[in-house]
Amino acid sequence: MGVDLLINLCMAVKENRVTGFLLCGFLIALNVLNLIALSVIRTGVQCHNFSASS
Repeated sequence: MGVDLLINLCMAVKENRVTGFLLCGFLIALNVLNLIALSVIRTGVQCHNFSASS
């Protein structure tokens, strides 16, 4: 799936730079949100474990 997205992104950049730029920004934003969500979940689990143990 990821490879198809990259191929589509490359095609979009060739066709229209603005579309490619927007797609690229969207993918970067998704990755950043994913990282933030993962870190928030990890922190929440750690806090939960800490409060449960004390």
